Amino acid sequence: MNALFSAILGELATRSLSFLIDRCSSKPQPPSKEEKIQRLERVLLRLAVAVEDADGRRVTNHAMLRQLNMLRQDMHRGYYLLDTFRLQQTHEDDDKVSYNTLALSKVNSIKRVRIPAGSKRLGDKGELEQMLDNLEITIADMVEFVLLLNNYPCIHRHPYNTYLFMDKYMFGRQMEMEHVISFLLHPEPPNSENLGVLPIIGAAKVGKSTLVEHVCYDERE
Repeated sequence: MNALFSAILGELATRSLSFLIDRCSSKPQPPSKEEKIQRLERVLLRLAVAVEDADGRRVTNHAMLRQLNMLRQDMHRGYYLLDTFRLQQTHEDDDKVSYNTLALSKVNSIKRVRIPAGSKRLGDKGELEQMLDNLEITIADMVEFVLLLNNYPCIHRHPYNTYLFMDKYMFGRQMEMEHVISFLLHPEPPNSENLGVLPIIGAAKVGKSTLVEHVCYDERE
């Protein structure tokens, strides 16, 4: 019994030692290009969430506004590089499909035309790794910015149901409707090549579509 127990312990010790040697001797595989691209996409998503949250708050501190502008620029650079690598992958996939199709063709077996992805790459692995490092440092330094951001109130965007500012003048809902209807009912000069345009602009969800809907339902139209 003791001999069997000793044999089992020896086998376990041998396997454990072999496992440790394999773990120490085997080098970790570096992440592939696709894994780095997915990692960049996740980092950019976190950065975009912070930027969108900051855009929805009434930030008055000039230093925080400058930091927000820097975050937005880093985000745009990151998305530009991400789109660049995605475009390269699309070109590489098209090259493979084009090459395989022509390789199977007997007519074009001698002359094979391939669609080049470009002699000069728009981005390389060095740029990708550098962008990842910069963005991850930015994310790590963004903790204090996010904490301070919570002290600023949110901007509540809702339709202007009672007034509208136009050319530094304030108009009521009825007044702005009359302004649009008067423009639509005004006859165009004969043989006029340039049609009149009345822009209805403003921030998102402030009532532009509601104004147009009210004008369309007016009986004078």
